[in-house]
Amino acid sequence: MYILDNVWKRFQVLPSAWLLFLQFVILLLSLFSHHNMPYKVITWMVGVLVLLLIAKVIRQTPMLSVLGLSFVYAALFFSFFILLGVRHPLILVMSHACEAAAYFSAAYGLLRYMFHDRYLTKDELFAAAAVFTLIAWGFAFLYSICQILIPQSFQNPNAVGLQSWLDLL
Repeated sequence: MYILDNVWKRFQVLPSAWLLFLQFVILLLSLFSHHNMPYKVITWMVGVLVLLLIAKVIRQTPMLSVLGLSFVYAALFFSFFILLGVRHPLILVMSHACEAAAYFSAAYGLLRYMFHDRYLTKDELFAAAAVFTLIAWGFAFLYSICQILIPQSFQNPNAVGLQSWLDLL
């Protein structure tokens, strides 16, 4: 119990650093989940759960918090269907759209957090890097929607079929 309390206290001091660390872990996990769809969906769900954890710390207006959390819950909902084996393009598009919106709203929340006061903290330096990665991840999901709706929109001569999320990133 002491270890969990210690980790939670460190998380509260540098939440943006933890976000970057967890994004790095998810990136490493996605390297190994290239051809395994259930493992890939679990990796996506972990990414969305990371946003839930960060949303607890980021200072946002109540409306933006509700909107951002709605995107996160919707992404979890649609990812669950993908995990069950549903491969309908509409489900994939809705899942990726909600995840992109969740990442963009988290990036906006971090921007608000960074410019909330006039002083630069260590955590706000990590937040600057996290904003960049959140926006990049959001665009990777938008590119994924594009290739679902318009096949062959992104081509890699060495790959067959749709590009992986990691390739789009």
